[in-house]
Amino acid sequence: PELTDAMLAWTGDSLLVSERPLREVLPQLARWYALDLWVADSALLDRSVSLRAGLGSSGAVIKALEESAGVRVQNMNNRLYITDAPGGIPARPAAATTRT
Repeated sequence: PELTDAMLAWTGDSLLVSERPLREVLPQLARWYALDLWVADSALLDRSVSLRAGLGSSGAVIKALEESAGVRVQNMNNRLYITDAPGGIPARPAAATTRT
């Protein structure tokens, strides 16, 4: 059911993304919202993204992206740069350490 919801969400004027890496989500955002997105650190591309946003609002999808992936989107010279947000989600789980 979740996959079907994601495939049909555009018919209801919304984009639905469920636990996909940022690298897979960026092309969809560029397509549906005509956004020129750049990633400052390639490690961010592994961040998981889950969001639902109306197709008519690029501001809403950017806010949802920031909240879901723990990133910050900043406009510089008509390009949107994605950086790690303060206190953002780690791109990869930290290695387990053993205390002695």
